[in-house]
Amino acid sequence: MRTITEHRIAEQAAEFALQLHQGADILSIETAGGGPVLAAVANPAAPLRTRSFRTFRGALTLDDAVASMRFVGTFRTTGDFDVVYVFEVPGPNTP
Repeated sequence: MRTITEHRIAEQAAEFALQLHQGADILSIETAGGGPVLAAVANPAAPLRTRSFRTFRGALTLDDAVASMRFVGTFRTTGDFDVVYVFEVPGPNTP
């Protein structure tokens, strides 16, 4: 059985890591309750794995470093009009 889980992330974080169940699929990132929340669907019986993410603000240049990452989504910062782009950093726990 797979369930949807929600994970709050720090709005100003340039990099962050989350403990997600192995094989989790990221659904979206939305601003909810005053900050960004990442939603994922996973099997809660699967072991937890650390997955790493990076954020970029404003105009984004798609250089080779960014091109190697997987786009996850965007959110707007609280009280701002800045768009924050979120990418997953490839690693051993990236599906």
